[in-house]
Amino acid sequence: MKNTLKTLTVLIIVAGLGITAWVRSVEIKKASADYNPGVMKDFWPAHMPSYPGSREYPMSARMKAGSSPMKMSWFRTKDEPLQITQFYGNYWRNLGHYITEEVTPLGGKVSAIDLKANLLRQVIVSRKNGETMVFVSMVMGQMSALSRVTNKSVAIPVYPGAEGIMSFDSKDKVGDSTVLNYVNRGTIEDNIAFYDIQMAQRGYEPSSSQKHVKHMPSEVTKNIKILIYQKNDEEVTVTLSRIPDSSRIRVHVARMIGKGE
Repeated sequence: MKNTLKTLTVLIIVAGLGITAWVRSVEIKKASADYNPGVMKDFWPAHMPSYPGSREYPMSARMKAGSSPMKMSWFRTKDEPLQITQFYGNYWRNLGHYITEEVTPLGGKVSAIDLKANLLRQVIVSRKNGETMVFVSMVMGQMSALSRVTNKSVAIPVYPGAEGIMSFDSKDKVGDSTVLNYVNRGTIEDNIAFYDIQMAQRGYEPSSSQKHVKHMPSEVTKNIKILIYQKNDEEVTVTLSRIPDSSRIRVHVARMIGKGE
């Protein structure tokens, strides 16, 4: 049981990072005044608590985490990240689910594993300008299916010797998106060279969006490198970061196809 929970904890951490990378690659429109609570009716295949006072909106109806189906919603609130994650964490803890939490004043996540129903419930929060964006998700099916991804089953190039490959996919009106997560034992420089060569071979060029990275605060980019490539209506963002107290590199790749509405 301990080994199972350890594996699931790793999956949750990677899953949370993957969702965060994906939602950052999608433009979320401001909630409109004509909010209709009926849009969430029967949205979740199993019970999911609603945050008090929230106006929750569904995201894509066709999402996957690895080979498991996944659903996600979002809402905004003035409440602090810890207040939000405590609401969900306490609710799930009272039901006897296995909980993991990682929250700071700027954001974080809380996850719950329901082994009886084979469900992974997760809430990702991000605080900015006095407002918190909240992304609620549910992954259905065996948790082990999250890790059934190999470098042969994804279209995005993967650094040789990659470990813990995870994939998230979504198809909706905005466009198709894929997020890929993994770690490897190369250096930041090795990974940059790999993606520059691989993306060029696939017909991608450095994106004009790359210039915005130069204006990011130095404390943010100190241990993180961001590469952005484009081809026709596709944009691929590769984020490379060093894992603290480790020789490994964490890689997040977000691929968006379509310019949206």
